[in-house]
Amino acid sequence: MTGGVAGLAVAAGVALVVSLTVPEATPVAPAPPQPPALAMSALGEYPIQAAARLLTQAWGTEVEMSCSYGGGRGGDYSLVAIARDGSQAELATWLALPENTAKVVVGTKLKPQDIASLEIRSVRTGKPLMRLSYP
Repeated sequence: MTGGVAGLAVAAGVALVVSLTVPEATPVAPAPPQPPALAMSALGEYPIQAAARLLTQAWGTEVEMSCSYGGGRGGDYSLVAIARDGSQAELATWLALPENTAKVVVGTKLKPQDIASLEIRSVRTGKPLMRLSYP
């Protein structure tokens, strides 16, 4: 029994040493603040609202967009980036569901300063429905 008590005392001492020598976790720096999402402007009488933000990445730009539909019908839409040189890049397409919100996160090799505007377009007609212009 004495050997068992002595072994228990040694094990408790080792556990105490281990618990005292565990390094503290390194604090994680807070993420830099993200730019706010900006509301897109409707280019007609459409039951949609949308907002987007551009996030600078080493490889280009990450685009976050949300689009809510208040109408009774859905449709196929696309998100298009228009560069300052006039070139266009279709970034994403999606099926809009009535009374729902679509959230799109997509990347483009364009740098934020090279993007003149973002547009939400009807896939069927190509007509722009909403636009967000950057100065």
